[in-house]
Amino acid sequence: PLAGTAPTDIGPECRWLRLLFRYAYSSTWINDRYFNFQGLVEYKSRFRGERLPLYICLPRHGSNLMRMAGFLILTKIV
Repeated sequence: PLAGTAPTDIGPECRWLRLLFRYAYSSTWINDRYFNFQGLVEYKSRFRGERLPLYICLPRHGSNLMRMAGFLILTKIV
C-alpha cells in the first residue's frame, strides 16, 4: 500500500491526499512506529507478483479531515 502513488488522469484528485500518502510511505518515523510500508513492499516484491493499481474514491462533501480519518479507520491503520 501507498507505493507508487503517481498522479493519474482519471478525474479530479485530491493532491494533498496523494502527498500525504507519499510522505507516509517515505517517512522513517511512520515506518518504524506505526506501519512498515516499505518493508511490506520489499517482502511482497520477493514473490514477483503482478502489480495492480488501486483507486480510492472519497465523497466530495464533508470535511477533508473526516474523509481522511474514515479512510484510515477503513484500512485499519488507526
